[in-house]
Amino acid sequence: MNNFVQSVKDFLAKPAGKYTAFGLVGAAAVVWFVSKKVSPGTVKNITAKAVDSTVGELVETVSGAITQRSALGVRLNNPGCVRYDVANQWLGQIGQENGFCKFSDMKYGIRVVMYLLRRYMTVNGLVSVRQIVERYAPRFENNTTAYIDFVVQQTGFAPDGQLTANQPTISKLTAAICRNESNVSLTANQLAEAWQIL
Repeated sequence: MNNFVQSVKDFLAKPAGKYTAFGLVGAAAVVWFVSKKVSPGTVKNITAKAVDSTVGELVETVSGAITQRSALGVRLNNPGCVRYDVANQWLGQIGQENGFCKFSDMKYGIRVVMYLLRRYMTVNGLVSVRQIVERYAPRFENNTTAYIDFVVQQTGFAPDGQLTANQPTISKLTAAICRNESNVSLTANQLAEAWQIL
């Protein structure tokens, strides 16, 4: 079981997307059992104490990783945790750290989320919360279903309702995404300032 825990820790050390503790534990357990070809009889022999200890350690590890990701977004003025791409030189971008863009001021980090959302809606034709989140937070590195539910709860938008790419809508989506990514509660003034430089 210690090898299993260490493998998860190694994975979390990489710049990967944010998973919920439940989703990560479940997925990692399946991968481990399959890769080790553990028989049903062997699984039954794992004591409740060992399972409880392993799950507890994994939850603690995942929680720590999520906290670190949130702190990174704030420190880099990148509350949407937008990944660095050498092809994109965003306004206010001054570098990168651990694969994420670094901005000189928070308004530029907010602006880039707004820019991406507006582009998704006006260029790519992604006009619902579900479509937008599936593009912004793809399933291969996120619990996208939970992400969609969170954005719906924060904005009041229906998951499959058609949205308009205007300031109120994009501001609500941006605030929800930044809250989910970095646990940052953006103010109306911050959103308005970022919109002005869009």
